[in-house]
Amino acid sequence: MATFLGKTINGFLNTFGMHLVKIENLTFHKYWNKQQYLEKSEFKYILSLYDVYKKIANVPGHIVELGVAYGRNTIIFSHLINMSNENDVRKYFGFDTFDGFTEESLKSSKQLSKHSWKGISISEVEKRIKSTIKNKPYRLIKGDINKSIPSFLEENPNFRAAMVYVDCNAYEPAIRALENLRPHLSPGAIICIDEKKQGGETKALIEFCEKHNLRFQKDDHAFSIPAYTQVNS
Repeated sequence: MATFLGKTINGFLNTFGMHLVKIENLTFHKYWNKQQYLEKSEFKYILSLYDVYKKIANVPGHIVELGVAYGRNTIIFSHLINMSNENDVRKYFGFDTFDGFTEESLKSSKQLSKHSWKGISISEVEKRIKSTIKNKPYRLIKGDINKSIPSFLEENPNFRAAMVYVDCNAYEPAIRALENLRPHLSPGAIICIDEKKQGGETKALIEFCEKHNLRFQKDDHAFSIPAYTQVNS
């Protein structure tokens, strides 16, 4: 039964250019349990990032993420960059404290916990990413986003972003980062959030859209992220 099921799954994955890999000394049942990408929520999430990535197919510039956590999006976007053969012209830049929320963020967003995302080592995140991504179309920047982004842009005045992916959960660093990045957005750039329970990210994006006369929107299909806006071309 396991062999038949394995062949069936492999045949399905082959239609998308993927395949199952045999791991020695690991039973089929245990192997199956580790395939989180086959779970509905994870599969849908990956497709939603692919859908967003397609929106910047003709937009020059890099990907900026506000909030890296354990590097899941770093890995997904790096795969998309590599599989699109764009690693010479597009990179991923991930900004995170790698030490939880700042005191300022905790004050401005009361729903956040001071215990969340504590103890994340940037070296461990890098190690995890490197185990999957063999080249390096990405760069992680550690520090308070309120300081690290202005410093980064000062060092890279010609930097242009095709996408800003907001995943920091907090209003205060999100709105400040968007305002700092605004002069560096390419025409047609996408700003998006994946906040399913509306909070600081949603508030920041709505405020940013109202201030700069942009449309706060969502696509009408199953793989759409909760909200995004597109900079006027």
